[in-house]
Amino acid sequence: MLALLVDTAVKRPVANAFEVMFQAAGLEFFWGSILLDYLITLAAIAAVSWPAYARLIRGQIFSLRERGYVEAARATGVPGGRE
Repeated sequence: MLALLVDTAVKRPVANAFEVMFQAAGLEFFWGSILLDYLITLAAIAAVSWPAYARLIRGQIFSLRERGYVEAARATGVPGGRE
């Protein structure tokens, strides 16, 4: 639902900006393309759904840090990833 709201709020200003750019560049045949609508919709979905994937990846990284082979590497003096 949030992606739909973002899509609705952003579509008209972005479409107007692209219309100005297309006309200034002389590329009027791109204007009115359904591709622009699809790209805006996909960008809205991506903007709304990326935090869930980021949280999943963060949890996986934290679980890998506690594995035995990582602790063994630390004990032998292998530097961490940030050094």
